Amino acid sequence: MPTPDEWFNEALHKYRAGTLPAYKILDLGRMPFQSIDRWLSRVPVLMPQKMLGKAKEKHLLDLDGFQGLPSRVQKPAAIFESKDQPGRFVIVTDLISDGGPVVVVVAPAQNRDSGTHWVVVSVHARDATQLRRWEEQRLLRFVEPAKCRTWKKE
Repeated sequence: MPTPDEWFNEALHKYRAGTLPAYKILDLGRMPFQSIDRWLSRVPVLMPQKMLGKAKEKHLLDLDGFQGLPSRVQKPAAIFESKDQPGRFVIVTDLISDGGPVVVVVAPAQNRDSGTHWVVVSVHARDATQLRRWEEQRLLRFVEPAKCRTWKKE
């Protein structure tokens, strides 16, 4: 049985080749919220294919760096609560693009087919100064110091 990373990497390869069926939703595993006392860690993170296209076309991210994205989401550098959109979280990965970390923004969702889940609503690079500002605003919910040396205050 393939690991989540292997499954995602194969789906990413098919997406780039144009052979991934349009209805396929990408599963990034469960949320990494061990230290946050909520139901968050019990539901999956699902990513519509359009997020890959948006990351590449709008945010100019290189999809080669997305290999192993489920592990990067499940073992993040940091997690912030959204300031402007309650209920959303910003997962900071260890991927770097344009000098800043790549973030995955998730929102709670529910539908008849997949039940309650998190849906990826954006994937983009974020400037380190913005992350520091969020930290000063007390939005930081989790941090892995060894993975965030490029932006975290010492």
